[in-house]
Amino acid sequence: MVSTIIENKDSLIMQDTVKNGPHNQELKRYIESLKKPLERIIISHDHEHHWVGLEMLPGVPVYATEETIDGVVFRYMKSAPNVMGPVLWIEFPQQKALIHHHLAYVGMHAPMPPIPPGIEMLKD
Repeated sequence: MVSTIIENKDSLIMQDTVKNGPHNQELKRYIESLKKPLERIIISHDHEHHWVGLEMLPGVPVYATEETIDGVVFRYMKSAPNVMGPVLWIEFPQQKALIHHHLAYVGMHAPMPPIPPGIEMLKD
C-alpha cells in the first residue's frame, strides 16, 4: 500500500495511509521533513489498508471537496465500479493530470477487476 503526498506551495494533501506500523512512522517523518502543514487526507476507497493509519495523524481532516488549494484546482470523481466498488480519483484539470488508484492490480488481488471501464474514464 502506498500513500500519495501532494505538495502545494504552502501545504500538503495526502491520499491514503499505510497499514504497516513502521511504514507509518517513516511516512510521518517524511511529512514532517517537508515543513508544511498536512491540510487533509483523502481516502481512495473503503478497504481497511487505505485508512487504518489515520491514528498516526490526529486532528488532520479527512474529506474531499472540489476546491482550489494554493492556486491548484482539486476535482474528485469516482471510478467505474469494479471488484471493490468505486474508488476516488483526484483530477487536476489545469495541469491535465489525474491521480488514480487501482486502475489495475499488480498480482496482489484476485480476481482482476475489469480494466476497460478505467481506461475509458482516462480517455474521457
